[in-house]
Amino acid sequence: MISELGVAQLYYNNLRGRNVPTKAAPTAPSISRLNQNILWEIFLWNTNIFDELRDLSTYGALTTTRRTSQVCQTWRAPLLDAPSIWGRLTNFEELNQSNERWKMEVICISMFCPLWIKATLKHTREDGLEPGWSGLSLGHAHSLEKGSTPPSASTSPTFMLALLSKSQIRTSPIALFNSSAPLLHNLELQHISVRFIAPGFSQLRRIRLPSFLTIKNTLSALRLMPVLECLSLAELNISSTRFLFALVLLEHIHPQPGCVLSLHSEADSKSDSLLGITRLFTRSLTPFIWEYIERNSVRQILLSFDTTNHMIFLTDTTPRSHTRPSLTIEIECEDGFPAHPAICFPILFWQCCFTSVTSMFLDLQPLSFDPSPVYSNYIFTTLSSLIELDLAEEHTLRSFLRNPDPPHYPDLDDSSEGGDGRAILLFLHQCREGAPIAELQFWVDPEDSIQDIMFLEEITGLRVVWDGKNETLDYICGSGRPEVILAQAKEQVEIRNELEVVETGWSSTSGRCIIA
Repeated sequence: MISELGVAQLYYNNLRGRNVPTKAAPTAPSISRLNQNILWEIFLWNTNIFDELRDLSTYGALTTTRRTSQVCQTWRAPLLDAPSIWGRLTNFEELNQSNERWKMEVICISMFCPLWIKATLKHTREDGLEPGWSGLSLGHAHSLEKGSTPPSASTSPTFMLALLSKSQIRTSPIALFNSSAPLLHNLELQHISVRFIAPGFSQLRRIRLPSFLTIKNTLSALRLMPVLECLSLAELNISSTRFLFALVLLEHIHPQPGCVLSLHSEADSKSDSLLGITRLFTRSLTPFIWEYIERNSVRQILLSFDTTNHMIFLTDTTPRSHTRPSLTIEIECEDGFPAHPAICFPILFWQCCFTSVTSMFLDLQPLSFDPSPVYSNYIFTTLSSLIELDLAEEHTLRSFLRNPDPPHYPDLDDSSEGGDGRAILLFLHQCREGAPIAELQFWVDPEDSIQDIMFLEEITGLRVVWDGKNETLDYICGSGRPEVILAQAKEQVEIRNELEVVETGWSSTSGRCIIA
């Protein structure tokens, strides 16, 4: 590395035709040896055989680890003394590219370790993997070629995961692992059906099932897995049949403490079977929602439903929530639902406690139904700790205001509303009866007419503040000149309510409201 002075001197010498060597600036000492713990973490990171971005010819996990062991004795010794490293590298696509001696060496060194295996079921026997595979643990099915005979690994003490796929969908069940994998913990099936026989899969903790299984077969398989912790239904076809499959299956599952549901599906509006969706929503989803709310300190709620999309999102945002998944339910119907299932969404939350919720987003776009005010009002009135409130549409705001006993939120600090002046005006008046909004954000479209925000003139004493070109301007509502508000408020107007209203049981608050 050459210093700036050295570069200048070199440039000057070149101009004069002189080749005078320049002394390089001192450099920082290089790292000659890594900490053993750091080195070990790097070795483990390189064993990810499920990284689809790897080029097997040069960057496969097995190839990388093998070449790493040949760099120096410092690296070679810990790798060769760690069978667990090699047990995570049983990728048959890579092994088939190696010579027979090296292949057997990898298999032998990892024989008594938990195995990770990646292989593809193609050109294999019709009844599943050969008996010698009955003890293998992890497979993602990439490349088990015709004629290859895997060694026996039945002595492996612990199985981790089996991920198996087939190039063509096969609905007739096969006897995977010879119908006996009592130490298998995780299993993912892609395009194939498996014949589950007790107690062959009794230790499964996680399983991912293909879409073409019947409800009966799925429930029968789950009964054989008493310690199952996670069930995933993936690759569901985009049709109401597959969507209703998930709902009907959930009807037969009773959530245990800690159970979390993540449902993402698409429905087909052309199917008459969607007409029964309301009943299924209530019966299938309510137990999972209640269980999640009871076991978690729910801080954020998102409820959004219109003619093409229905979404529920509940999450715990406490400092320790990073280990807790969120409950998510999202159903899409591109052509529109023939019968709106959202009518039952408020019922899903009936008698749920929302006292810990601090943030809520609500989007009730105009639909051919009107949610029962009894259920809606219950949800709104239990949000006693609400700090942030986002009401997306005019219909949402009107539904919010339609309740016979409109709620007041003493801690409300940030709110967003969409709608016409009359609805927003009613919202502001209701807030002032309890805890007044002290700060309001208002975005003004430059093309809007002056009548769009003249309703603010009714809130006497409300101070409107906006930034001019070189100064801060303000206007006190009720002064008789509302056109001043639009004079320079082209992008955003901040409205600060300096009027303190204190009633019995309530205290004034510096709330914040955004109108878009």
